[in-house]
Amino acid sequence: MLTITDDLSAFTLAAGEPFILDLRFHDADGAAMPLAGRAFALSFHDHDRVAHAAINGEIVADGEGDRVRFARDGRLSESLYGWPLIVELAERYRHGRDVIARGTLTILPSAGEVVSLDGAAIAGQGWRVTIRAGTDGAAPVFARTRIPFDAPSAPMLAALSLAAGAWTVDVAVDLPVTGTTPNTLLAATLPPGLTIADGRIVGAPAVAGPAEITLVETLAGAGNSPRTTVIAIIVAAAPVAADAVLPPHPIGPVDLGTQTAIGLRMMVAEPYMVGARFRRATNTADFWFRMTDAENGVIFRIVDDDHYRLIRVAGGVQSSIGGYEYRTFSPPLVAAPDTAFVELRVAADGSVAFFQNGIRISAKVDAAFLDAIQPRGYGVRFAVTIGPAMANVTAGSLAPPLEIHGATIDPATRRIDLAIGYVGTPDAYDYAIGGGAWAAARTLSSAQAGQAVLRLPALAAGIAGDVSIALRQRNAPAASASITVSV
Repeated sequence: MLTITDDLSAFTLAAGEPFILDLRFHDADGAAMPLAGRAFALSFHDHDRVAHAAINGEIVADGEGDRVRFARDGRLSESLYGWPLIVELAERYRHGRDVIARGTLTILPSAGEVVSLDGAAIAGQGWRVTIRAGTDGAAPVFARTRIPFDAPSAPMLAALSLAAGAWTVDVAVDLPVTGTTPNTLLAATLPPGLTIADGRIVGAPAVAGPAEITLVETLAGAGNSPRTTVIAIIVAAAPVAADAVLPPHPIGPVDLGTQTAIGLRMMVAEPYMVGARFRRATNTADFWFRMTDAENGVIFRIVDDDHYRLIRVAGGVQSSIGGYEYRTFSPPLVAAPDTAFVELRVAADGSVAFFQNGIRISAKVDAAFLDAIQPRGYGVRFAVTIGPAMANVTAGSLAPPLEIHGATIDPATRRIDLAIGYVGTPDAYDYAIGGGAWAAARTLSSAQAGQAVLRLPALAAGIAGDVSIALRQRNAPAASASITVSV
């Protein structure tokens, strides 16, 4: 049990017992002195001024005025056992300290009724010392009273919360967890895309829909540790309105009526075919192929009803390519009075040939020859010159209205990007996973008509293996495609 002399010149305490000392300061008239804004400390050091421990005083107000409490459980005396120590009571100032009293401390071997060292409960007796200022410069007067020591109640962890904020897929989140207690350990179970760092929820939600954030706060000695707080949130899907605009793309065959030309048609790298339907073969048709721009390319020109020429275009100037003039179609193109559909098809190996109603009617021009006469470009256009006998012309792409060219999966976020080709004028696209419900897909880019990248939100954790993805055009659901990806 702690014992002290009247003037604080000697302290005695058994190892493992708690330390408690209350100090009151009175002026010369006996009135309690206010202590707000002041700081006091008890320090324990050896005769070489090597510090071994210190207790910062806690200012406490009660009905009798302010007092300073110094309290530590039995771990303090246990740690100081065996050291001849000096105790100093001092008031701290910004640039130093003022020693009020100094004494020795003796730690004795453990006695009976030694309290536990775990800090969960402290019991015993302590001292309250009143220090009254002396009059006319006289030494201060010390008076001590034994007091019962009630252990401070165990701290209680408060409910945690998050500042209000909008939660949206792919939108960054950086919110502090409020209500935490100092020195606690904070852990969290979070929706995909989010993490906890330095007491803040950071990241970007990856999955739309209702979700929960579970926060677990742990503090040794707290009465309700660990404390779990569950916060319900709603993560909104990324707004479709923010999608890139899908440029219009010609869809065919289209009845052009009496026309003299058909406009530029951008193409992608895979095999494709373009064509013109006309009634009489005595009219010419120009197919522009592999253009680097509108003034440079290669023309396949149908002449009469059974020949074609190969013409190079450089800087807008046409020049015939030797060796391919007047190549004969077999059978001839004559189809009057019926209509014929003439196509220029590009095979997977880059070779080119003409087809009439699905039958090849020309020699094959290989890719190496085409590359030799003109650098590869990015598109095809074709024009039909209409003669007097032409009643109408229909033309356009035979490509399907929607194709999925490939899928890219981000292993970290589990998002899927689909590269697509399209025709027509789609407004947006919806997707479905494994035959499930339809949901909006984001259009990330569509700078070139006929091509776009669609982003799907992160796959749920339980989805793995081969996964089928269906895609449909929102304003024309019949335009659909599907792909299987391995997750």
